[in-house]
Amino acid sequence: MHVTPTPNGALLVNDPPNDLRYDVGNRRLFATLDGAGNISLFRLPEGIAILNDWQNTARLDGVPVRWHEAEAIGRSWTLRGTALDVRISLRTACDADTPALVQVWTVENTGQSERIFTLSLDVTFDLLQPAIQIGQSATNAQLHGLVRDNPVIRRVLGARRWRVLNRISETQKRMKPVSRRAVVDIEALSDGIRARGDSSATLRAGAPPAGWQAHANGGTLHYRAVLNPGDTYRLPVIVAAGDSANPVRYRHTLTNADAYAGWLASTFESDDALLRSLYVASLNVALSMYKELPSGFSGLWAGPNYAYPPRIYFRDGYWTALVILPYHPEWVREHLLVLAAGVHADGTCPSGVIDLTVLPFEDQDHAAAADWLPDHQDSPAFFVLLLYEYIAWTGDTSLLHEHTPDGRTMWECAQACLNRLIANPAKSRAPNDWADNVLRSEWVTYDLALLYGALDAAADLARHTGERDTAATYAQDRHHVGTLIQIHGWDEGKGHYIDYRRTGEAEGQAFVEDHLALDSLLALLFGAASEEQSHQMMAAAREQLQTRHNTGQPHGDWGIMCCWPPYSLRADLFAKSAQPYNYHNGAEWPYLSAVYAQLLMEHGDPDWSYALTRWWQIQLDNGWLTPVEYHSPAHPPGAFLQGWSGMAVSAMLVGGLGLRPALNGAITLRVPPWGESTFHNLIVRGKKRTVIVSGDAVKLG
Repeated sequence: MHVTPTPNGALLVNDPPNDLRYDVGNRRLFATLDGAGNISLFRLPEGIAILNDWQNTARLDGVPVRWHEAEAIGRSWTLRGTALDVRISLRTACDADTPALVQVWTVENTGQSERIFTLSLDVTFDLLQPAIQIGQSATNAQLHGLVRDNPVIRRVLGARRWRVLNRISETQKRMKPVSRRAVVDIEALSDGIRARGDSSATLRAGAPPAGWQAHANGGTLHYRAVLNPGDTYRLPVIVAAGDSANPVRYRHTLTNADAYAGWLASTFESDDALLRSLYVASLNVALSMYKELPSGFSGLWAGPNYAYPPRIYFRDGYWTALVILPYHPEWVREHLLVLAAGVHADGTCPSGVIDLTVLPFEDQDHAAAADWLPDHQDSPAFFVLLLYEYIAWTGDTSLLHEHTPDGRTMWECAQACLNRLIANPAKSRAPNDWADNVLRSEWVTYDLALLYGALDAAADLARHTGERDTAATYAQDRHHVGTLIQIHGWDEGKGHYIDYRRTGEAEGQAFVEDHLALDSLLALLFGAASEEQSHQMMAAAREQLQTRHNTGQPHGDWGIMCCWPPYSLRADLFAKSAQPYNYHNGAEWPYLSAVYAQLLMEHGDPDWSYALTRWWQIQLDNGWLTPVEYHSPAHPPGAFLQGWSGMAVSAMLVGGLGLRPALNGAITLRVPPWGESTFHNLIVRGKKRTVIVSGDAVKLG
């Protein structure tokens, strides 16, 4: 197998193995396709799995088809192969907003003999509606709040309290379905199958099957075609949730997928095929995260592995939204409005917000019913930061005055978030920020840097809307937080910010994790570091986190580690992060590598290319065709089609081009380090814009 980026941003795979995968998504589905033409996953974003299995077996005169290449771009996956002297292609695609997948077989007899094409399609449906156990979500939220806040329980549990809180959070995280329905009813149609379980689905083809056999929860359909020399046979097959499958409309789906692929390819034009494929794949993965449910719940999902219960995140959504803002700002607006349901009156915010309709009716009125993992330290700052970014990109200050269901405005929600963080800037010893397998506390550089950035953004927003006293207050608070970062975070001897410092005054023994963590670069991103500190941090990251320079790690050149050396206090680690080079403990996270690349570009450092593209080349070498959550040579990769892993797009626009509007709409562009290129389809302050880089000039048209 070899993966080659093509000039238009698509990925071409030679000799694709059967277990190769390509993940796609639209507003109403997530799907995974493999190198043999099968559909290994088809799930609605509300958690309903449509398929349990989908297996193709195609032959010409009894000879199996051999797939020679595959092509992936956007919502389209094409396999091309041969059998005898016959050419075969199989294209799988979906449109923008229909819960349906189309497969189209095209068989061309290029030889001189008659050939018989046979296809067996074995399908098993799932259609089981998951459901939260009654009382579980609300009970966990109540129990978490009691253990966190009750002074008697705090005193009795002492340092053990974090273990109890973590167990409660993990219990909510592992919500189990209620008992499942065992049998799907199968109905034969003249051109396919209709299946009914807790939900329904339909499979239809462009021709009646030559025969079919029913089996438990599905059936096997057989197709047969005789091809004379020069003949072409085409068979469309569509599988869809509900009764919407219509094989006659397969051309509409292909046309829609083609238009999307063309749009993606045109967003960034460059002679650098690797960079262009990175841009296309990163933009596609972020756009694939926007979902709209029948319940009305909508926003930016994290990825297929984080889909049930249906939820959106403060943290993941922020980084994903930075990619989407220049193309679909209306999606980010919707995401923010839904996310506001998770901002409590005291400013505490969970990790994410659940679609309440999946909960039992009696749980939906609980104050914390919408919470997904309560009270995350970084969530309030991310809410404020995203509100700022949306208004800067769009000029739409009306969002500040939109009301949440409980009557608060979005600006009041943002101020509540800041009040919570200003009152409690020190993080408790709990897994409640990005590194949620590490019990970081109490002065965490990452969390303080986010608060610094959020206060800076809020001060700017207040000035922009004429609230001078509020702006001055937030500016003063920002200065105070900046002082905390310098006192507790900066290590002059090491020449970088430490990860976290536990003084022992709040809980646990005093301890300092003084390694270099990539997320500490947020102090640079949000302007909390001096120029000299920035230079020292960049030098430290180059030597310690770029694996090509770090000979202390044993795996060679594989990208940017998220920390080095691995965490030193075993008692602060659990689950995957307890293993060196895994998860938060040294794996590469593309979103963080993109933040690093952005800073390198802003500082004119030639290492930008390595930070931006090395992880992508590693993925292609491994046959991972959509951005993954994280990766490491020592452990399996994280989730595929992960939204925030598309951050390379934002890094290129902001760090490379300087395309980041101020609140007053001002933009100062610069020539990017990759040279001549064109960006189409951008939407800035409500207008469609194009950026052309030619020679030493950059023009916003």
